[in-house]
Amino acid sequence: MAQGQKTGGRRKGTQNKATAEKAADIAVSGPTPLEYMPEVMRDATRKPQDIFDAAKAAAPYDHPSLASVEAKTDDTHPFVACLP
Repeated sequence: MAQGQKTGGRRKGTQNKATAEKAADIAVSGPTPLEYMPEVMRDATRKPQDIFDAAKAAAPYDHPSLASVEAKTDDTHPFVACLP
C-alpha cells in the first residue's frame, strides 16, 4: 500500500454500478416527485388546496428548518435587577 497518498480505485464521487443503474431507471421512468411538485405549485388552473399541499410537501427539500435551541437564562444578570 502506498504511504500518504491514495492510489487506484474509483475516483471520489463516482457512482458504483447499482447506483448508476438506479439513477438510469429513475431517469427513464419520468419526473420524480420533487420534479412534479413544483409543476403543481406553479399551475394556476389547480385548486388552491392542491397548490398549498404541493408547496408544503416540497418545502423541506428546498428550505432548511431552524434547529431548536434551549434558551439559557441567568437570574443573576446585573440588568435584571434594574428593570422596573
